[in-house]
Amino acid sequence: MHLYSKFRFNKVGQGLFYTGHIHVDKAHFFMCYDCGTESNHKYIEKEIDDFCELVQDFNRNQLDLLFISHFDNDHISHISKLLQKVKCHTVVLPYIKPGDRLILYLENDSAGNNDAYMSFLIDPIGYLIELGVKRIILVDDSGSDNDEFIIEEQPLDPDNKNINLLQLEIRLDDSEGLKTLIKKLESVSLESDLKAKVEIYHKNHTGILSIRGVWKFILFNVKITDDKKNKLINEIELKLNHGNEINKIALADILHHKFEELKIIYKDKIGKGEKSNNSSLVVYHEPIVLADPDKKLMHLLDKRDRYICLPICLLFSEYLVRPNLLGTTLNADIDMNKYYHAYKKYFSKYLKRNGVYQIPHHGSSKNWERKIIKDLDDIVCYLINYGLGNRHKHPSNNVVNDLLHSHILRLNNQLEEFDYTIVGTI
Repeated sequence: MHLYSKFRFNKVGQGLFYTGHIHVDKAHFFMCYDCGTESNHKYIEKEIDDFCELVQDFNRNQLDLLFISHFDNDHISHISKLLQKVKCHTVVLPYIKPGDRLILYLENDSAGNNDAYMSFLIDPIGYLIELGVKRIILVDDSGSDNDEFIIEEQPLDPDNKNINLLQLEIRLDDSEGLKTLIKKLESVSLESDLKAKVEIYHKNHTGILSIRGVWKFILFNVKITDDKKNKLINEIELKLNHGNEINKIALADILHHKFEELKIIYKDKIGKGEKSNNSSLVVYHEPIVLADPDKKLMHLLDKRDRYICLPICLLFSEYLVRPNLLGTTLNADIDMNKYYHAYKKYFSKYLKRNGVYQIPHHGSSKNWERKIIKDLDDIVCYLINYGLGNRHKHPSNNVVNDLLHSHILRLNNQLEEFDYTIVGTI
């Protein structure tokens, strides 16, 4: 069976819209990681249109899998546009409590008076249901102190008669604590009201999502600690919610009716321009392969030179990456500086299998940990996604200088995409 997969960091500027198309014989699987920007919307809207046209051509107008890394507006601003153009089967997102979502709205000043952003933060589950999502996987931040990830997946049986259906399998650990918390804070009966419309899963990040025998996705959702933000939320609950924990209903009431009071409390406790400590759902993905040294493939690259490869190899631009570097890590805005120890421990088996590695938070020095350079392979391709002329001055000169000593550094902004292909036999 032949595997052809293409992945792309789209031209959206200060944000992220990453897409993938996995194709095995006659079967197609489409995925996305985030869909948002704070740059001019014309760039991301063009990229969404092009991607949706591709999905409609090959996959009966269905996006199979969408990851939402976190709830900053520049990563989710255009999810509604995306899901209005194509149907989405499964969305995977971290669970963020209403009190934390309240702080996010205050911090995302670039969202302005964006009703869609407010609606998403008030009720992410309901928002996705209204957009027709069939299955929602909510990921808890428990399990972050576990040992390194050890689950392996078996390659696809060539005689599998269901290869024309590339279906996602969920092998993440259940989180009963998360299920109880959502019932309490989201004011919804998931068993009755929602089960008729959509499947809801409550999971830890430990485990695996897989397209059986073809591709796997490994998640990491670190448990964050932020005493300053927690004190702020407690202050808001005391003054604006009668001392009760903020749930979905209270969140809506505060944003709609007590917003000016909220801003005063926030400015007093946090300060203008500061941001609380938030994390991101990290996704590592790679093909599931069983290397056969007797199989070889011939590929033509941009320079029209011929290369002999193993059964699977990764191609991008004029570069040929070694066949054992098939992984991609999507880091979104994770604070690598603070959480690198847990991150490295969890992904220790996979770090040197990366072929493409996204630098966190648009190359911000505040989220950077230069130790990662030593922990990855020498010829990994580093990718910084950012917006030309952005107000945050991303990427940091220090981060860029660190990476320039590496073999490959590519930039992704509203004028420059980055795409790569993984091809071979399975």
